[in-house]
Amino acid sequence: MLHDPSHRPQPIVAEAIRLQPREKEVLRRLVAELAQIAQGPVHREKAEFWRRLNDLGSVRPMVWIDEIPWHEMDVDGELTLQTQHPWAREWETTLRQTLYQWRHLPADMIVSDFIECPLAIYSTDFGIVEDVDVVKTDEANPIVSRHYHIQIREEKDLEKIQMPKVTHVTEATESRFHAMSEELRTVLGQARDCHVELIMKDISTVRYQPQRLWEWATLAMEEAERAAK
Repeated sequence: MLHDPSHRPQPIVAEAIRLQPREKEVLRRLVAELAQIAQGPVHREKAEFWRRLNDLGSVRPMVWIDEIPWHEMDVDGELTLQTQHPWAREWETTLRQTLYQWRHLPADMIVSDFIECPLAIYSTDFGIVEDVDVVKTDEANPIVSRHYHIQIREEKDLEKIQMPKVTHVTEATESRFHAMSEELRTVLGQARDCHVELIMKDISTVRYQPQRLWEWATLAMEEAERAAK
């Protein structure tokens, strides 16, 4: 969520990502498993079914499971994180949840054959932070009941609303991409017979420095060429 009204966001700090050997091993193993699963023909079949559904020519009703209570799902350690670095833990969470869903409740899930590197985007709030009373039934559950206290009662209160400022912290994005590339390099070497894509998408800004995107394209091609040798 770009503008979460529950708190005032903290700026993103750009710093080099340095992982321990054990953390690298964990991430590479999960990525390799995901890459192997993604090569299955069932994903292309399911993609065609979803396309037909969206074109109003569905073959059958499609089943998709979302909004999973992940805090209740780790009953056997499959979702237990083994990395320590915050960036690594975030990526490991995504990988483990994808693999878990594929193993246990895939339905018409599609495992994509690409891994994206999200942009490091920081957004200021829009002037108002929620003023609420919260009721919880489970401390571990992020879903809670809220009673909102009204903050806009008169027309003059509209002045509290401010236009958020969205900033792409390019240095942080580059640090994440370099760290991800390092871990993927080993996996790419093991995936010579697989169809692999490296994709950067949803690029909302390069802060008027297009050379950053040029550098990404160059780095991606170097890794692709290296994997092909």
